Amino acid sequence: MMERAVRLSSDGAITLGHVPTEMMADGLFSPGMTERERVMAALAAGDGNQTHAAKVLGIARRTLVNRIEEHDLPRPRKK
Repeated sequence: MMERAVRLSSDGAITLGHVPTEMMADGLFSPGMTERERVMAALAAGDGNQTHAAKVLGIARRTLVNRIEEHDLPRPRKK
């Protein structure tokens, strides 16, 4: 989702108009959330399932893993 928003933004500023409405409708994300908070929310929504979280965020699973590492988040383990 973040990558999509950056591509849609012509001047570099990301607004709510760049966020898919289906992401906002379920209340998972709210305006003003940091990328770290969005990653944590997506992981929580999928009970730690990285594939599900990546799909919710609209990014590749590998990109999600990179974001987890960038934000120094604990990497969920398979149960």
